[in-house]
Amino acid sequence: MLETKFGHGLSRMRAPSFLSLSYPNVDVLDRNAMDYASRSFARLRRSKCFRHVRGGFYGLDTTLNPSTLTYNVHIHAVIDAPFLNRHAVYARWFEITSDMGGKTRNVYIQRAFYVDRATKRKVTWHPRLNRASKTKVLKSCSGYLIGHATKAPALPSSSMLAEFLMACYHKRLLQGFGSMFDLPPIPHRRMVCSECGETSFAFEGYAVILADVGARLLDRPLRHYRAFPWDAG
Repeated sequence: MLETKFGHGLSRMRAPSFLSLSYPNVDVLDRNAMDYASRSFARLRRSKCFRHVRGGFYGLDTTLNPSTLTYNVHIHAVIDAPFLNRHAVYARWFEITSDMGGKTRNVYIQRAFYVDRATKRKVTWHPRLNRASKTKVLKSCSGYLIGHATKAPALPSSSMLAEFLMACYHKRLLQGFGSMFDLPPIPHRRMVCSECGETSFAFEGYAVILADVGARLLDRPLRHYRAFPWDAG
């Protein structure tokens, strides 16, 4: 379902790029830590350096530093933009998250790509790519988003995992913004008969009969269980 939904949105992008953002680790992983990442990215999207970004999808990801037992909450996104100045984005992201301390931030920006299995060569998005290659790039974008959004961090104890789940409860870890926020419904292709061109069908056969029998059984009232003679004793 996720792959269908976000794949439909990604196919509308004109210049997809990968983006990841992080800031110093936090000691406690709770809802405030997750909301801080969402709020900070929302402020970045309203900034001047983001004015050429038409929209995109972003997700929250969390990893654990096993030596310090601190959490790195960061953002992975696929954005639709012809160009993004990394230095300007870095400066603004540093300003937004300055209250977290530290002197450096991770800001990764790269045009979307996929790796060709046969040649091991990286194929980067370009308007002149053929349709098959563009489709592979968009599948790579979908995998990039969903892979991070559905991956739970490797945590050493059940209590830490419980904290992570409580922090994420009712929290959207993957969502769209800008032109990808309110997408039109996914178009459904109707079946067309190759002989007459008709699009309305009445299905018959063994599977339909089984479905009717199952429906009748479900509608029947429950009966009390009556023990058989061999069950006694």
